[in-house]
Amino acid sequence: AADALRHGNFVGAHPDGGLIALCGDDPICKSSTLPSATESTLASFGMPIVHPGSIQELLDLGRHAIAASRASGLWVAVKTVTDVVDASGTVEVGPGRVVPVMPVVEYQGRPYRHVPDATLLAPWSLEMERTLTGPRLDLARAYARKNGLNRVTVDPRDAWLGVVASGTAYYDVCEAFRRLGVDPAELGVRVLKIGMIWPLEPEIVRTFARGLKEILVVEEKDPLLEGLIKEVLYGTADAPRVLGKLDENGAPLIPRSGGVDADLAARALAFRLR
Repeated sequence: AADALRHGNFVGAHPDGGLIALCGDDPICKSSTLPSATESTLASFGMPIVHPGSIQELLDLGRHAIAASRASGLWVAVKTVTDVVDASGTVEVGPGRVVPVMPVVEYQGRPYRHVPDATLLAPWSLEMERTLTGPRLDLARAYARKNGLNRVTVDPRDAWLGVVASGTAYYDVCEAFRRLGVDPAELGVRVLKIGMIWPLEPEIVRTFARGLKEILVVEEKDPLLEGLIKEVLYGTADAPRVLGKLDENGAPLIPRSGGVDADLAARALAFRLR
């Protein structure tokens, strides 16, 4: 499906339509032949990615994904994992639950509005690439910022340690604190919940990192978020140390194989807090 997704995203989505791609990931091979995590591949196509961690978020972020597609002219991927789509639960629904705020980005002197064009030959393809890497991804970042898809959920005034997670890993972090019997705010731990993991909106990262000595990124498989956070903070004054797959001595911290669960998150958090 990769070539079809890449071509479709290049051509884009209409402002009155929108298109989302529901991408099923099975990180621990529960019902698949291979363990999987698609976000690095999707990012290479230029597709924004939202990552719900519960059934409620699958509905809410799914609504945001459609609106973000209309706003940006991009196909928006919804990363769905086994623990969410194989679950059942009670959810709240209603037309007023998600009310999108649509951003505006200037391109060539006027607000950009994407018009899909299937003329996939140069020079038209090159212009589509310019809008994809320019105003379309700028609109995706702006949508995440204006609609609060990424938000700080624990914010003590004297925070020294920051923890970043998305999807089910965020809830694993919350459960890890409960199992450790500690309140993150009392220990000076700030927590950032990521709803749109790519493209990563930089303003929330800079705000979150202010005053911290260290950031721990809890994510499964490849260190996508970890790398994006490092890229945002690189070269900034008093930037905190960013850890994830490895600790400061190069030893494994969050594994690249398998999945993330509350026990794994608790061990990593206890190691940093100690």
